[in-house]
Amino acid sequence: MNNPAPRTIRIDDGWSIPATDGVHRRTLVKGTAWTVPVVAISLATPAAAASGTPTLKFTQSSYSGKACETITGVRVECTTDGTTADPGKTITVTLTDGYTFKDGTTTYSGATGSDGLLSLPDITVPAKGGKSAFAASSSEGLSAAAPVSGTSRPSAFRRDGDGNLTTYEKVPYGAKAVGDGAFLSSDGNVYQGNDIVAKDVDKVHWTYNRFGEAAGYDIFSWVSGTTGYRQDANGNLSKHTVPDNSTAIGDAVYLAPNGDVYNGSTKVLEKTTSIHWYFNQANSSTANQNIFTYVKGGVAYRRDGDGNVTTYDKVPSDAKAVGDGAFLSSDGNVYQGNDIVAKDVDKVHWTYNRFGDAAGYDIFSWVSGTTGNRQDANGNLSKHTVPDNSTAIGDAVYLAPNGDVYNGSTKLLEKTTSIHWYFNQANSSTANQNVFTYTNEPTCS
Repeated sequence: MNNPAPRTIRIDDGWSIPATDGVHRRTLVKGTAWTVPVVAISLATPAAAASGTPTLKFTQSSYSGKACETITGVRVECTTDGTTADPGKTITVTLTDGYTFKDGTTTYSGATGSDGLLSLPDITVPAKGGKSAFAASSSEGLSAAAPVSGTSRPSAFRRDGDGNLTTYEKVPYGAKAVGDGAFLSSDGNVYQGNDIVAKDVDKVHWTYNRFGEAAGYDIFSWVSGTTGYRQDANGNLSKHTVPDNSTAIGDAVYLAPNGDVYNGSTKVLEKTTSIHWYFNQANSSTANQNIFTYVKGGVAYRRDGDGNVTTYDKVPSDAKAVGDGAFLSSDGNVYQGNDIVAKDVDKVHWTYNRFGDAAGYDIFSWVSGTTGNRQDANGNLSKHTVPDNSTAIGDAVYLAPNGDVYNGSTKLLEKTTSIHWYFNQANSSTANQNVFTYTNEPTCS
């Protein structure tokens, strides 16, 4: 033929290629009709150029809204050929990921009007916000989708020892508490409060250092490839060479897969099978007081910041390091050095407290049944009532299976989804300075 109609290769409306990292340059979005012209005829008439294929699409390419508010004016269009309205067709729209129609349902069906359009009821954005897609299907077997995104209600908080609460609105839903006012988001951003202080981080260690030449208060350490990073609160970044797949366990302290331990780029220990790192917050203007408690070759040791090593020959070979000079054996004995200080313990939390009425230096907390236990270095034992299967996460601080947090027998927080406990070692003779940084599931109430 001398004047053939143009032919097209079509990728139908139902196709979608998602990009999990959100940065792919070429994305086929479900609901968009893609055509690749094979023969371009400049004289083709509009009627000849029409596809002649029924279509279904949302009238907007994407939608957005705010948490707990509604998205209005969403419409779906059905045509017989890409332009001509197709009335009376039944369309079903389905919502997912917490998005609902205003009446709380997730599915709505209706028929297109004379203009081929179906107007949807208002759509409520969930409290957690997030990305999703509106999905539509027709009685003719067509399908379409449009992406939607929503902001989140705040879900990141900090509670100090006096009960003062700070809310971090810019920390995204799904982030995990990792330090005092610090969070790691699912996309690898590290937040100090509302500020992003590092990016592309998989796992991060937070600590607080207020002494010595390395002081910098909030300290973040992490590993990428064979590079260890240490960044202080002023943004000063140090880089260190460490084995691949190492993990930050302290302030510029890294544990290699084979058990070797590095301080910066320097190997300080070899082939440990269990290790606990602690920075001694005693007053000092000089020493970097890294304390390593570890097991190597079935023998328990402690190495101080000056390199002095203490051997604990009474600690069983299968014990695990749990604190500064502290170990938990497989038969449930807790050791402080060579001495058994508690028995019949499944999991134990160690901390150091030198301030206030609750001071006792080496503090052990653990749970047995519905009893929380706190024991100081002098053997003083306190007992608290907590939910069954709770876990000690701090000095007489317990996390219940449902996310509730107890200080002693008192419930302080409810339904946390992640939590970090820290005892602020600022000089004080009074306050019990428990600092809780946590996340929870946001609500619209």
